[in-house]
Amino acid sequence: MSDKQCVKCGQTVDEAKAFCPYCSHSFEVEREGSASEFELTHNTATFTKSFFNEVLSDMELNISEAPDPPVRPDTGPDRSAPANVLKWGATLGVLLLLALIVVILFVILR
Repeated sequence: MSDKQCVKCGQTVDEAKAFCPYCSHSFEVEREGSASEFELTHNTATFTKSFFNEVLSDMELNISEAPDPPVRPDTGPDRSAPANVLKWGATLGVLLLLALIVVILFVILR
């Protein structure tokens, strides 16, 4: 095997290498022009837009329309949870205060 010199960094590199291991310079010359449509797609499966539309219609889907928004279940009268929590908390606080007053009076009057 013969060696060649990298034009970018000047290091001697094996001729079989595609890139210089020292500076990563490419030794391959890029091909001018574009690849044919066959070269780009000959190993791939291609589907037309009509095929996708047919598959979507079989699944009863249509991507041209926006989906319906999700339906939220109605939670009924409990919808204002923070207000209910405050109301119940205040009621419980008043009951505890009354119970404490009763206990204090019971201890004092005994």
